[in-house]
Amino acid sequence: MKKKLKPLDLSGEDPVDQDFSEYLAQKHLWKKVRFIFAPKDRTVTLRLSSDLVGQVKDVAGQLGFPYQALMRQYITEGLVRDQAGLKAQARKRPRARAKALAKAA
Repeated sequence: MKKKLKPLDLSGEDPVDQDFSEYLAQKHLWKKVRFIFAPKDRTVTLRLSSDLVGQVKDVAGQLGFPYQALMRQYITEGLVRDQAGLKAQARKRPRARAKALAKAA
């Protein structure tokens, strides 16, 4: 069983003086962050409802994110999730095809 980490408390001492080795050792907790560092070299125009944009702006404000960066994060996370699902389906297809052929024979 993986050890649960206590939440970081940055209120007391200077974070530079704290030992973060316990957190750095827990690589299973790390998340890949692609959308932040990739160069933004393309402009895309989307028509969205005012309500949706307002909701994203509200959430972004609560998280301390610019709302456009949050939208990029949502798109990236959805894309990664869907790509993983498609890869899983592709791995299952050959097995299902083999079972169907074996059943037909």
